[in-house]
Amino acid sequence: RIDLKKGTASLLTYGAGSDISFQLLQRSSPSYLDSHNRIMLASYALITDNVFVDAMLAASTPQAYNLAADTTGSVFREGVFTASVAVETATGAPAEFVLVASNVFSDIGGWSTFYPQTYGTQNVSGVATAGTLGVSVSGLPVIHDRNLAAGAILVSNRSAASWIEVAPALASADNVSQLGRDVAVYGYGTAATFTAAGIISLEVV
Repeated sequence: RIDLKKGTASLLTYGAGSDISFQLLQRSSPSYLDSHNRIMLASYALITDNVFVDAMLAASTPQAYNLAADTTGSVFREGVFTASVAVETATGAPAEFVLVASNVFSDIGGWSTFYPQTYGTQNVSGVATAGTLGVSVSGLPVIHDRNLAAGAILVSNRSAASWIEVAPALASADNVSQLGRDVAVYGYGTAATFTAAGIISLEVV
């Protein structure tokens, strides 16, 4: 007998809009509307990412890590490997990525055992290349997430949690009484944690 658990999550609406005058829509060059929608979509991605990483942090299992004492990155490598084992134990598959806050990402770039990819990587803890901002440790990509609180480090895989959404869409309608057009970007989304034990946070001590 196999029992599949059922869970629920609140589906939220994320959106923002503007009332743009016909004059601005028709006379701007380059197009104001194109710039407006591009900024709105970037903001939508920023907001929803923030909600998702907050949910992952809240659901994560802490694992102690001393960032201040790790001047070479060797402790970080060990911590990530240990976390990947915990992820594999919980989900049946090892970790696929490491999400880090801005200050951690900057620290990694200065560690003596993390070399740029182009300089050769034999017998090193990981790679960190300023030209591409490509960073990896023990074969896992280290991803910079600006929405993570200072010091935050998350190790996980895609089967542990997911951001479920109806992709952002555009809505518009002319507002004749104000000689303009209402333009909005909106979407529906929720953070789904499938296996909380498969989300490991390296807690800075």
